[in-house]
Amino acid sequence: MIYAVGTDLVEIHRFIKWIDYSDAQLSKIFSYNELQYARLVPCKFSERLAVRFAAKEAFYKALSSGTGFSYSLRTVCQSCEVEHNLQGAPQLRVNWEKLKQGLKDVPELTTHVSLSHTGLVAAAFVILELKK
Repeated sequence: MIYAVGTDLVEIHRFIKWIDYSDAQLSKIFSYNELQYARLVPCKFSERLAVRFAAKEAFYKALSSGTGFSYSLRTVCQSCEVEHNLQGAPQLRVNWEKLKQGLKDVPELTTHVSLSHTGLVAAAFVILELKK
């Protein structure tokens, strides 16, 4: 059963200058693995960060609207990571324990993500599904 939905679009050009940011700055939003992946192909750095940021923002929107709990965007960003499954499809790995700290009655959820980008825009769509 679908519990909540979130979507986000970001303009890739906003992330061009992020290549000059330090790891300390970028790690406030992105995981070590996400940064390593973005750096594998320097000319794709901006679009890879942009689409991951869009995924985190879409997850934040779905989580905030669905659960009714108030999370900071930074906490959400540091609690999830875009990775690839064995077939190469993106998936959102979530540290649910970190998100649930101090909260009661947070439902058990499964996360689904779809990512896309062009040369100009990155898009993410997140579905939160109640675990059966």
